[in-house]
Formats: sequence, C-alpha cells, structure tokens
Amino acid sequence: MEKFYFLIFFLFAAIPCIFTQAYQPMAVEGAHWVMFSDGGHHAFAVRGDTMVDNQAYKKLFYQDLENDPSVLFLPPYLVGEEYLWGVLRDDPQERKVYVIAFEPYNPQTGLVDFSYKCPLFEEQVLYDFSATIGDTIAHCLGQTNFPGLDLPLGWVVDSIGNEVIYGADRLTLYSNDNDLVPIIYEGVGSRHGLLGGISVWSGCNGEGCGFWLQEYCVGTDAECSIISNNRGISLPDNQFRLFPNPAIQDVQISIMPPIAETMEIRIFNVFGQLLLQASIPKGQTSMSISLQDVPSGLYQYILTTDGYARIFRSGNLIRE
Repeated sequence: MEKFYFLIFFLFAAIPCIFTQAYQPMAVEGAHWVMFSDGGHHAFAVRGDTMVDNQAYKKLFYQDLENDPSVLFLPPYLVGEEYLWGVLRDDPQERKVYVIAFEPYNPQTGLVDFSYKCPLFEEQVLYDFSATIGDTIAHCLGQTNFPGLDLPLGWVVDSIGNEVIYGADRLTLYSNDNDLVPIIYEGVGSRHGLLGGISVWSGCNGEGCGFWLQEYCVGTDAECSIISNNRGISLPDNQFRLFPNPAIQDVQISIMPPIAETMEIRIFNVFGQLLLQASIPKGQTSMSISLQDVPSGLYQYILTTDGYARIFRSGNLIRE
C-alpha cells in the first residue's frame, strides 16, 4: 500500500515539471525556418530589434530562395528577394508567441487555401504553449480550406510531453485528432514551419502537401547555408580550373590570375551534407585537395568568398 501511495504521489509531482522547464523562445536572433514549397522555396529569418507601441519585438524577414525547384532542394540556399515581413516577440511567463504581420503569406498555391489568415498590422497570439490537456487552441494560424473536407475549428491538446529536436529539449503539444497536424514544438512550430499553421489536414504530409519545414537553424545566414545569389563576379573557365574531373585520389584547383580575397571551397554530397571544406588564401594560385576519405560518387562543389557572402563558381565533381 505504501508503494501505491508513493507511486500516486510521484505521478502527481511529475506533472508540474512539464510546465516548469525552461521556455524555448521563437523570437531568437538568427533563427531561420527554411521552407520547401511548390509555390516557391523560401525562409523566415529573425534579425534585429525594434519597438512598436513601446513594446520590444524582433524583426522577422522573408527570404525568397531561388533554388531550382526541378532538382533536389539542398543547401546552400540562394537568397533572392528579401523584405521585412513582420515582427515577433515571446512572453516567457505566459509561454506565448505574439506576431504583427506587415505582409500576407501563402506558402502554397492551388485549390487548397493555406494563406496566413491573421489580420495585418495587429498583434496576434501566434502560439500558446501554456495550454493544458483538453484546451482548444484558437488562434489566427487559421482554418485551412480543403475542398470536400469539413475540418474542425481549433486544435485540441490531448497530451503534453517533451522532445529533443533541433538541438533543444522542447515542450511538445500533441493532438489525437486525425484531421489535424499532430505535434507542435515550442520554439519551432509545426512541421509546416513558423506560419504554416496547426489547423492543417494531417493528410497534407511531406511532399504530398506541397510545403513543409525543410530545416530549422540558429545562426547567421552563412552559418545556416543561406547565401546571396550574386553571381556577378563568377570566375570564367580561363581563370578557374578544377582537375582532374573525374578524380581518383586528389583534385587540383588552379586560379590564374589570382583573386585578391580569401575564398572557401566546399564539397557536398547529393543529400546536401558538407563533406570537405578548405580555405584558399587571397593571392594563391593553386591548391591540392585530398579525396582519400570521400567515397566514389557524384558531388557538388561551391567556391565562395570567405563567409559564404558571394558565389564565385559551382559545379559537379565525380570521385571514381
């Protein structure tokens, strides 16, 4: 009997621990949500501070990614247009996220209306992580219009837990409603990103949906593999050579005449994973890179300025 009472006490004592863990904010400097979308790949980036009506916010930028939609969506991601989309703030005591949108947002075009339905230029509760089991989260991430489907309004919290995802132990809300997105992560959002909504039909999953969160990263644009699509200073064939290609053990780089700034060469596999990285000092005309630890296959190389700011050259490399 004593063991039974101890177990009951332990279970009730453990429940508050879920809510007393450190809050994981969304409005983090350098946070990036990289979004795959059939309507146009894009990202949201938190960068800089501002004040609106004497309230502190973080700026939220929209970045149009110009990666070719006909090929695998892999880093590095090339930025085209960028603009201030809105502002974002956390209330850690309330465990809520607030947003003011300056622009509309529709991550996907077609029969299904995925558009962001929050009013513009008004502060809205974006996420409420203070919700308890049985609560219905009603906010402006919106009711998605799926033809022929009568989706319920709101999102009912059926259970609460924790998951280690994107480098942090995050409070996680779960819903058992088979029609809606099943999981929301504190500090990240859902599998449809920061603004993709939680009232999204669960059948809209992965590539069948047409948009989803490809990657979440905190850092500078360069650290999150987001680089300018400025190719105005690309190296011509008569100035840059990478040989032999196909290569067996080593690959040689020749730059003549040399460039008066430090460069970086990076080699990625077909999954976008960085395998090799080397710095080329300014003024250097040649370099040898060992491929001894690189398996046979097709790879992509990218030659950029130091810090990933501009692309000098990119292409394919075959390791035999």
